[in-house]
Amino acid sequence: MPTSLEKVKTAYREKVAFGLALLPPRLQHDLALVDEGFTRSLAAALADVKRSHEGMDYMRGVLLGRALGTLDTGCQLGLITVQQYQELLGVLDQLKARYVPPCRRRASGIMK
Repeated sequence: MPTSLEKVKTAYREKVAFGLALLPPRLQHDLALVDEGFTRSLAAALADVKRSHEGMDYMRGVLLGRALGTLDTGCQLGLITVQQYQELLGVLDQLKARYVPPCRRRASGIMK
């Protein structure tokens, strides 16, 4: 019978795998060559952004900020190239495409 810690570790590995699966094969390959901690952190953040469409606006914003911060940090530390950074931003943009922040909804008349 698995312990609670084993369940948490398994769930995290599944989240990371899900996040990596959101990336094109070339980016998956590129990330396999960089720091494992960065790759896991980014993949988990991407998975959270993808799954956040049902959540509260505030929480979606926090998750998006975490993913952006992870990308920025990876680029600033030289873990990923500027080109990889831009490609990953494109992936993140696609993941959040359905999300329209409340301030934009109000400005566009979607929310009154």
